[in-house]
Amino acid sequence: MLERLRVKSSCADFLPLPHRMPPNVLRARPLGGECDCGQDHEQDAAVAAAAPGPPGRWQGLSWAYPKDRDKGLMATVDGWLEDRRGMDGAEGLWRVEDNLYDLTPFMERHPGGREWLELSKGMDVTELFFSHHISETAETLLPKFLVRPATAPRNSPFTFHRDGFYMQLRERARKALEATPKQVLRAAEQRSKNIVDALAVSTLLACFLAALLGSYLVGTAAGLLLSVTCSGAHNFSHQRHNWRRYYFELGFMSSREWMVSHAMSHHVFPNTLQDLEVTFFEPLVAFLPYPHKNLAVRYLSWGYCAVVYAALSHGQFVKRLQSLSLRWSDAVSLAVPAAMLLSGAPLLEVWLMWTWVLVVSSLYFGLQGLSAGHHHPHNYHEGDALGADDYGLMQIAATGNCTGLRGRDSLLFSLTHFGDHRLHHLFPTVDQAVLPFLESAFTDHMAQYRISAPSMSTWEAVRGKYLQMARRTPNPRPPGDSNH
Repeated sequence: MLERLRVKSSCADFLPLPHRMPPNVLRARPLGGECDCGQDHEQDAAVAAAAPGPPGRWQGLSWAYPKDRDKGLMATVDGWLEDRRGMDGAEGLWRVEDNLYDLTPFMERHPGGREWLELSKGMDVTELFFSHHISETAETLLPKFLVRPATAPRNSPFTFHRDGFYMQLRERARKALEATPKQVLRAAEQRSKNIVDALAVSTLLACFLAALLGSYLVGTAAGLLLSVTCSGAHNFSHQRHNWRRYYFELGFMSSREWMVSHAMSHHVFPNTLQDLEVTFFEPLVAFLPYPHKNLAVRYLSWGYCAVVYAALSHGQFVKRLQSLSLRWSDAVSLAVPAAMLLSGAPLLEVWLMWTWVLVVSSLYFGLQGLSAGHHHPHNYHEGDALGADDYGLMQIAATGNCTGLRGRDSLLFSLTHFGDHRLHHLFPTVDQAVLPFLESAFTDHMAQYRISAPSMSTWEAVRGKYLQMARRTPNPRPPGDSNH
């Protein structure tokens, strides 16, 4: 996948990171020649063939260990945020690369909404900043809020060199969006909204009918509709604050927690120790290639993982209850039993049906969400060799695309089953319906870097997830290497 890469240098900022990279990750360097910074860089390209490490040895990335992850199933988003604030060297401010900024005066004007800045205060937001702002506006405004340089090195090992793979791809994506008429983009975004709105209405109607008829078969259909409604709401949780993100609450989950565990954790650090969507399943299900993984976790988890998935919604609610972190938005979940109560069904029957709908929804959400293209032995998981430290190359190494889930083929399936997964990870704030407009830029960029990133069938993604759960030998060579 990640072959030897070469690209013409085009802009500045090649400051060496002050901390040592682990032996299973190589430093990405720009192609030699004079850059806009006026310096001649060493004649070397970003290299994917990392030096192989000892077979079977687990070698993590060179960052501080998030202590809250030791709680596994009982880890919380707030615990993760506290860990990040303690290890990121942001000194109570917002860190972008090696500078500290005070964004407090900008909170009310932040286009994405105040909550993103409230949650990320005291953290290194470098990955979030660059991946969530494709336009040049944010980078133009940022210097106005500069306080001082950071004193501690970055905890994250990933880089954003201005002539590196990701930043050049980001520039192509920006130009592709600018070249597309605004009315075309707005029409595409409206299609996403229409689909998710229709799914939410259909879910509540199915819940009403399930209670009216006392039919658990209809309740199963309602649960599946609820699950894909939550998946569709995921599209809006990455974007500027909007009410459709609260469809997620219908599934007894929390859009605030999803912002942290998914957008701020999983999306920027997929398949690593910093990925809460890996942490939340340990020790029962272990996706990272730990050499000490026992037989029960490796193989019995193939069966009992379904029970874990089915309990996701209720389990997340219990954790919020225990930590006293319930919010007003949790009341949105009551719309489901309220629709059932309108049928005139007894309270006990409504409670049982609601429980069944949530179990079905949670089960399907876990089954399809965790098979969306991440957990496959061919994808990077922390402990494996990683070919380069460029943020975009890491994302490509850790994600996969499933055939049949392209927005260009079916927006409904793409929106509700985490389609166009690589592009979505690279540009999470771009609406699922707009991602197809970036395909050409992405394909051209991959060709320029001579990177091959083929899609896999849905069956292969499902199969690969179980193989990854059993894998305990770290890959000594990065994804795409001929000996991988």
